[in-house]
Amino acid sequence: MPSSRAAFTLLALLAGASLAAQTSPVPSGGATEVTVTGSRVGAQLRPVTVISGAELRALPVTDTATALSYVAGVDLRERSPFGGQADVNLFGSTFEDVLILVDGFPVNDPQTGHHDLELLPPLEAIDRIEVLEGPAAATYGPGAFGGVIQIITRRPSRAPSGEASILRGDYGLTRGGALGQASGLLAAGSLLSTTGFRPDTEERNGQGFVRALVGSLDLEAGFQDKRFGAWQAYSDAFPDEWEAVRGGFGRLLWTGGPWQFVGGFRHKSDHFILDRQHPGWYDAFHSTDGLEGQLTRRLSLPGGAAIVGIEGARDSIASNFLGHHSRSRAGLFGEGFWRWGRTSLDAGLRVESLQGTTRGMPQLTISRALSADWSGFLSTGRSFRLPSFTELYSYSPAYAGNPRLSPETAWETQAGFKGRAGRTAEAVSLFYRDGSDLIDFVRRAGTTDPFVARNVQHLETTGLLAQASGPLGKGFDWIFSTTLLTQSTAWPARLESRYAGDTVRHREVAGLTYRGSRLTASLFVRAWQRLDQDGHGELDASLRWSPPGTSHLGLFAEGRNLTNHPDLNFYGGEGPGRWLWAGVSLR
Repeated sequence: MPSSRAAFTLLALLAGASLAAQTSPVPSGGATEVTVTGSRVGAQLRPVTVISGAELRALPVTDTATALSYVAGVDLRERSPFGGQADVNLFGSTFEDVLILVDGFPVNDPQTGHHDLELLPPLEAIDRIEVLEGPAAATYGPGAFGGVIQIITRRPSRAPSGEASILRGDYGLTRGGALGQASGLLAAGSLLSTTGFRPDTEERNGQGFVRALVGSLDLEAGFQDKRFGAWQAYSDAFPDEWEAVRGGFGRLLWTGGPWQFVGGFRHKSDHFILDRQHPGWYDAFHSTDGLEGQLTRRLSLPGGAAIVGIEGARDSIASNFLGHHSRSRAGLFGEGFWRWGRTSLDAGLRVESLQGTTRGMPQLTISRALSADWSGFLSTGRSFRLPSFTELYSYSPAYAGNPRLSPETAWETQAGFKGRAGRTAEAVSLFYRDGSDLIDFVRRAGTTDPFVARNVQHLETTGLLAQASGPLGKGFDWIFSTTLLTQSTAWPARLESRYAGDTVRHREVAGLTYRGSRLTASLFVRAWQRLDQDGHGELDASLRWSPPGTSHLGLFAEGRNLTNHPDLNFYGGEGPGRWLWAGVSLR
């Protein structure tokens, strides 16, 4: 679409004056626990953006991953509006740099960050989403380079209840979902299919999730079976691609007084065809497995609290193109929190061992209450990220890995304010990241050679994140947010990058929601501009209504990109335009 820099600049200036909010976690579905993603000891000194269950139900989304596109600071690169495949970036990071947690258990894929969102539970099972922008390696380990996204599922209730929905929409879109719970057991599932907005964009996706509370044990398991046309997902030279991703995870959480153990497994199989017209030419099969366990103990300290723990993990891959590889790591970590009057301090340190190499990752956050409603904070920390198996070992006509890659490292500092002005919640923060040995796929400029993975960048990123939200009265609420980014890099001469030009310069989200006794309606504007593209904006809407005489039946109509302006993918091809759907729900 034509460039609209003046409009985006005005929107950014308005956003910087007061923008989109930090919301406190609001457990639903009978939940009593509160998870604070920003800290293991419960010290929420850094801003954590939260989408509550009520807010999720007002969004025009059908899957958990797509809901992230409405979060401040999150850049979601979608290949369809329904989670066909999506990459998630935080604060100018790449899709490899974000840690994804489901109830505290990491579900990132060691093969490639393109699959990090593949094992999320269906939307019916989600209680809320918490997003921490910025490094959290001292708390969560090497995956939390650019930030953490934690999916909190609904806590099973003892009383029996259930819900179901079905919808139909453009391009053959059909989706059905259901959830039931009783006696501390919850089960949810969904099935979605669409013929796609153009050839080679069809999708079929089945998801399931179970969570059970048994004494001091909290057990859960999830699975997904997805097949989709991956048009221009990885290559412009071979755009007619296809992929099938199947996998699942299991997690066990045990709590005994000050002790807690969480452990589990992940498994995923990936079948990828580079050219559907010649499927036997590059027909790749990958299978990845992961095991992770963590034991922690809480401690009381004079004026505060602490938590110490030990963690171990092992990842492996078996592939006809990437080979058979595995790696293990172990870590010791601790975090302490102290408060003296208006001043609070949260300090953490992790020591991580990986195949004979030891690294230390510190994190320090200081917060000061400026008034009854406002506080300021300053945070600094070090993080690192391990190369994916694809970056290390891949080889295809489009890409080649590099087994000599070093981990990415970075120091990051954040400073900002959060609080309330009347009924408006506000948060604003500035951040600076100094990254070294950043990994990219590059090739000689002006050639059609395969992209090769290299540690090529020393990248400095500076940004502003501002958020605000509040009620307007008579059932109306509003949100507004902006993310502004600048980057400076020492880039090798005569090299063309696969990902450098895809970084967001700015991104805004503005929303208006009405909640009445029988009617819920929302209208959202999402706007952004990338380094190598013109500005882009989309308008989304949702309308939900319960007929008189019933509290169990609901009708809804929703749409994404109502102005019908397709965004561009990595290679300049058009993404989906307007997409409408309608359905019925029962509670």
